[in-house]
Amino acid sequence: MPIGTITALRAQAHDSQRVNVFLDGEFAIGVSLNTLVREGLAVGQQLDEAGWARLEATEQVDKTLQAAMRLIDSRPRSVAELRQRLRRKEFPDTAIDQAVARLSD
Repeated sequence: MPIGTITALRAQAHDSQRVNVFLDGEFAIGVSLNTLVREGLAVGQQLDEAGWARLEATEQVDKTLQAAMRLIDSRPRSVAELRQRLRRKEFPDTAIDQAVARLSD
């Protein structure tokens, strides 16, 4: 069951690394360029409930990864400390696990 069709992808005014996604002419979600490419989003693409859930999950992991990189940019941190700080920021455990795994690679 389709949720909607992507009708526009527009760069955000204040952050050139993010894009606004419009479904059926209405703003739906802002995503990073990484999420845009990873999910292969394009104008005219139909999103169903599973695609929408995958898009939200991918964006959550990317936000968690960006927060983790900001934390380790200030000083080196152990994996345990990084996880603890991300939990304090209320990121979901699944997103934290995936972000830490990407940083470990």
